[in-house]
Amino acid sequence: MGFPPEFTARLDASGAGEYVCELAYRRGGFASFRNIRDMAEPLPAFPGGRFEQFRQALLAENIHTATAVSLQTREHNFGVILFPHAERRLFGDSNLRLLIGLALQIGLTLENYVVMHDAQRRTKEYQLLTQIGQAISSRLNQEEVLRTVQKELGQIFDTSNFYVAFQEGDQIVFHLEVEENRLMSRRQRKADNGLTEYGKVFLRSTHSGERACNRRDGRDEHQ
Repeated sequence: MGFPPEFTARLDASGAGEYVCELAYRRGGFASFRNIRDMAEPLPAFPGGRFEQFRQALLAENIHTATAVSLQTREHNFGVILFPHAERRLFGDSNLRLLIGLALQIGLTLENYVVMHDAQRRTKEYQLLTQIGQAISSRLNQEEVLRTVQKELGQIFDTSNFYVAFQEGDQIVFHLEVEENRLMSRRQRKADNGLTEYGKVFLRSTHSGERACNRRDGRDEHQ
């Protein structure tokens, strides 16, 4: 609580933040660190020297004793609240139970936010798919339909590099191809196995097998 942004960034970058979150979670909701300069690594131990990274991060902030309280629910482990304090015990048993109960309420609030955010995202995606269906049904020109699909999908993910291709006989025909938001000329190539770097959508006809292309510097590379 009340730490500078540089401290939390250091915990994130070193993996020490993940360490203390997992440790408090596994120890029933809280973990205490007393005289951290000289203390042995608490159990359960984790590989990769993450306790030492956590120790050095706290000592850099002149923190020698601290308590971490987990923000957890049955489904998620959101993080911890870290309380630095003096050498003497900061929390009595009743206060610690109260603090763990408060942390649980905070965790439930965060979980409700995640559920609501996911519901809003799914609602937006459903509405977008409905809009795409309406836009497609109102157009007869294939190029307009594919451009509409690309534009509307761009509201969900990046479609600045995007193509739609069909296998027609032994040829892969690129009916729509966009590179760096530039519309490319329609082209085709012989069907072959490959990996794709820039393709976001690959549509195939129901009677044919799927093929993909790997585009680099304007050329197809087949693997």
